[in-house]
Amino acid sequence: MKMLKNKKLNEIIKLIKSSNKIAIFHHVFPDGDALSSSYGLVQVLKQKFPKKVIKWLPDKKNIKKLFSYIVDDFSDSIEEIDETWTAIIGDTAVFERIYLKEQFKKANKKICFDHHQNNINFKTNVYMSHKNLGASSVQVYMIAKKLKIKFTNHIAISILFGILTDTFYFTHSLNDIRPLEAAKDLLSFINKITIDNVYKNLKKRTIDDIKFQKYVLNNMKIKKNVSYFKLNDKNIKKLGIDIAITKKPNLIGNIENVKIWIFIIEDKKNKILRISLRSNGFNVSKIAKKFGGGGHKRAAGIKIKIDWKKANKIIEIAQKELINCSKYE
Repeated sequence: MKMLKNKKLNEIIKLIKSSNKIAIFHHVFPDGDALSSSYGLVQVLKQKFPKKVIKWLPDKKNIKKLFSYIVDDFSDSIEEIDETWTAIIGDTAVFERIYLKEQFKKANKKICFDHHQNNINFKTNVYMSHKNLGASSVQVYMIAKKLKIKFTNHIAISILFGILTDTFYFTHSLNDIRPLEAAKDLLSFINKITIDNVYKNLKKRTIDDIKFQKYVLNNMKIKKNVSYFKLNDKNIKKLGIDIAITKKPNLIGNIENVKIWIFIIEDKKNKILRISLRSNGFNVSKIAKKFGGGGHKRAAGIKIKIDWKKANKIIEIAQKELINCSKYE
């Protein structure tokens, strides 16, 4: 496969082979791709190198809450490393987004692989970037194939999970066949009980999910081909829901004549607004980068201090960008 012919991939393999202690990190607020890019890679390296020390530094609280049906064993987890380790981070090239970033900084050698539009903002020994790839989990698959590991049911689902979630079950437009090729191969190692359980959990909706969806649809706005929704802390408390279930920007997307959709959630605990931008063609990462954010061409995000005037400005810029853009990018 073409994905295996990659100079940076070879450099990653070489550094992994030369390292005796490897610590694997993920980004803050881990999603499925962050999980597969860390936990999945741990499973790959543990099988290939049983004599090496392979550990990961997970956000146990959120992973237990969100992904207990994938991860039920944290025996390989640690909280601290020192300068004797090689550190690996996938699914982000932004230092501020690394969970336990101060521990990552301590490592003697560093590896990063990512699939977002952002440029890396910290020093590494190897950086492998695929900016049009559907998920960084595909990069983990690339590493696994290059190492010629023997896929098991657990390793395969630990990698496939991130591909499924970051491509939204392949419903996002793809101009790269590699996620599909990787998924096809991985599925051949996964039993029916495992894949059925994963889909059951991914598709599951709670009463709070329904309550939130109803509120979103009743309070969203559409103006100048942009749909948007704003939720402050007061209304989160009024709804009586966990902020963790509010990351659902596609509830207001894929609507006729709507080209960009924007989801704005107040996270009072962390004193920020979380702004998600999506589109069915327009490059929203350009807008995100203007405000210190980033991501993909059709899916990007911004975090700003709580400032609703600035949030409204982002909506206005999206509307103006569409007016000035004669075609999608």
